[in-house]
Amino acid sequence: MRSFCPGQQSAVRAVRETISPLLFPGLLREEKNLSQLEVASMDTETLPGKIEITGEKIEAAFEKNWNVIVWDDPINLMSYVVFVFRKVLAFTKEKAARHMLEVHHHGKSHVATEAREKAELYHQQLQAHGLSVTIEKA
Repeated sequence: MRSFCPGQQSAVRAVRETISPLLFPGLLREEKNLSQLEVASMDTETLPGKIEITGEKIEAAFEKNWNVIVWDDPINLMSYVVFVFRKVLAFTKEKAARHMLEVHHHGKSHVATEAREKAELYHQQLQAHGLSVTIEKA
């Protein structure tokens, strides 16, 4: 366990008191107790900064409507592209080879349609392996 000098202890306590209510809203002493009926009847949630989140917006955020496109480049070997597809996208050997040949012959291949966050993750991982990648709205 780490020990702090008295000045550090008060600083650590101040940080904990500031951050804890943000991370654990249930710890607030003045929290209003809502019945289950009141909570169930709420269809939107208003966050600080006047951002309103509705059920439709949440569903739209998780829709699989972003395409991940891999483009041809003169640098990477075909076997390496197959390897990357298998490692990052968890493709079978046959599917990875098919997409690699599509990239080679047609200049690009649509390798995935995902939610934006996952599409961005694939984009970043494929780029980290040296492939030319873009994402676009489906």
